[in-house]
Amino acid sequence: MSKRVTFTDRQLSALRLLKSKPYVLLDGGAQSGKTRVILEWMVRKGLRHPGIRMFAGRAMLTDAKASLWRQSLPGILNSYESPGLFSLNNTDLVITMANGSQLYVDGFDDKERIEKILGRGFAIIYLNECSQIDYRAYTTAKTRLSQTVEGLRNQILFDCNPPAPSHWIHKLFYDKIEAKEGKPLSSPDDYQHLLMNPGDNVENLPAEFLNALDDLPDDEMRRFKYGEYVKPQGAIFKELQRSRHIMPASEMPECDRYAVGVDLVTYAAVLIGFTNYDVFIVDEWGAVGITASEMNTEIYELWGKYDYIAYLDHNLGEAATREFIGSTLSDKGPGSVEASINLIRQLLKADNLHIADHCTGLLYEMENYRRDEIGRVIKVDDHYISALRYGVYSEMAREEPGVSYVEM
Repeated sequence: MSKRVTFTDRQLSALRLLKSKPYVLLDGGAQSGKTRVILEWMVRKGLRHPGIRMFAGRAMLTDAKASLWRQSLPGILNSYESPGLFSLNNTDLVITMANGSQLYVDGFDDKERIEKILGRGFAIIYLNECSQIDYRAYTTAKTRLSQTVEGLRNQILFDCNPPAPSHWIHKLFYDKIEAKEGKPLSSPDDYQHLLMNPGDNVENLPAEFLNALDDLPDDEMRRFKYGEYVKPQGAIFKELQRSRHIMPASEMPECDRYAVGVDLVTYAAVLIGFTNYDVFIVDEWGAVGITASEMNTEIYELWGKYDYIAYLDHNLGEAATREFIGSTLSDKGPGSVEASINLIRQLLKADNLHIADHCTGLLYEMENYRRDEIGRVIKVDDHYISALRYGVYSEMAREEPGVSYVEM
């Protein structure tokens, strides 16, 4: 059925781990063969177990199509010599095998599309480059690991180049804790990882690639050559210190007024309390595969007692305000992105911003929110930050009209 496939020693170790555990992370540097091993494993499982459904996803559909569908999968499928073994739907990105098994490829950036696909239920789910995938997407995917197949253990598989150590993937596989609430995993031995670096894959890489890794900035070299979890350069909220700005949720005080910042691009929200001098981030909320109306219902059930004003992004325009109780569009004056960033930095510097310890999504984003080499804000992992900016800036501008927060 298949040509002879050769693996490195490290890739063979990865295959053995995939055979033994339900949750497996292959992390490490660039071009170490992580993706190839996992996709090969999934194709073999599909051929061995008729009728199973499998899903391979990335944060963005465009990346899933370019990387998984067009680059990684063709080489694997072409190694099988039997004609008619695979049927490819290039429109919906679905591989159907002769025995009825299917492998779906998609991205998590379209909520309605991903909810429709994941609603089928799967036996194996693969989160490719999971450092770029929101924790909410992972928890949603986990609830869709629901197909029952005799003789097959369901699995969720992960790979990534290591992000900062505060990322949810590090919490699951290294700290062995649930990333949102910090409670110990019920079956920690089920979560196992294997480090795979370029040095483990030298026979398949040109020397020029390996040499080029040595010329990267130190933090990038540590990530992409040695697979280390490091904080990124260019951090925007350098003032944030967990010892100064984080407090137990149970100790959050009663505030004078409350606001909710709402990001309708990714359906994330934060509840913010205000006193005369301090700002308190009381709670966060996020979901995948939801409508604006459903979001309003859920956050109002959680936070309605706070009698908040909801400040919405401009994604849906004025129509969005009809979906949310007590809402208005966020303040969007000239330079409002930089102005709101600088306002939050001012609050941190003065120790006037306090964040509940269970707001782990926001904390991760704040620690990793950064600029590129020419000073542009990198629009990745900023869902809760966007909601925070809308709520804090709009509410404080309402209370102090005409005040500029642009300069630090």
